[in-house]
Amino acid sequence: MKNSIKLVTLLLTAGFYSACTRQLPPDTQSRIPLEGNWGLQLDTAGAGIAPDWLTKSCTDSLFLPGTTDMGKKGTYNTDMTLTTSLSREYVFEGKALYTKQVDIPEEWDGTSVRLVMERTKPTTIWIDGKEVGANNDISTAQQYDLSSYLFPGTHTVAILVDNGKQAVPEKVYGSSHAYSASTQTNWNGIIGDFYLESVPLCGIDDIQLYPDVAKKVVTARVTLRNPVFFSTIRTIWTANSLLPMKWDTRFTVT
Repeated sequence: MKNSIKLVTLLLTAGFYSACTRQLPPDTQSRIPLEGNWGLQLDTAGAGIAPDWLTKSCTDSLFLPGTTDMGKKGTYNTDMTLTTSLSREYVFEGKALYTKQVDIPEEWDGTSVRLVMERTKPTTIWIDGKEVGANNDISTAQQYDLSSYLFPGTHTVAILVDNGKQAVPEKVYGSSHAYSASTQTNWNGIIGDFYLESVPLCGIDDIQLYPDVAKKVVTARVTLRNPVFFSTIRTIWTANSLLPMKWDTRFTVT
């Protein structure tokens, strides 16, 4: 049993480093900036997103990175009497759908593709009308793995951004300065870095360090990314019941 585990571990290590030897061509553009005009559809009635919104041409547009406030979208604020806090010229709270066609180069075939949005509100993503997933991170960058959806060619990317009351917990909406009308932070849109990125299939997804002062050691827990290789090893290990299904590599530094 111990010899089998050692053998599989050696195969895992050798396969991982072998897969990591593949590099993207030096002239390949590893990022596609997504700044520019995006199709815009506001759910002003609060009825939700209609299925045909994901594929049809939008009648309005907004430059991203940016916000509906910056683009003067929403309801014009006619109340100019407020003097105790900031007031917004245009107000929109709810769901806004942003759509754009993107071209994925041939050089990205066989790589891992992800969408990065530095700051936004709770989002849902569709590629060519197929829902990818949702993310409610509002204080950190949002990332989506689109490797199974974006291959060389032209695709339609749809991003739903929701800054409505139901999108976050009540305490966040009601009292957080990140969602306050008086600080003008409950905007709808995407700001900061905004791009698609191609990275090798093999890589490091996460590193966590666990120090033990008494023993004077630090245990590093490293989560590796290599879906093709891991799927093969997973089949071997499951068939032989050698190791559990959670894949990570741990080592201790003294």
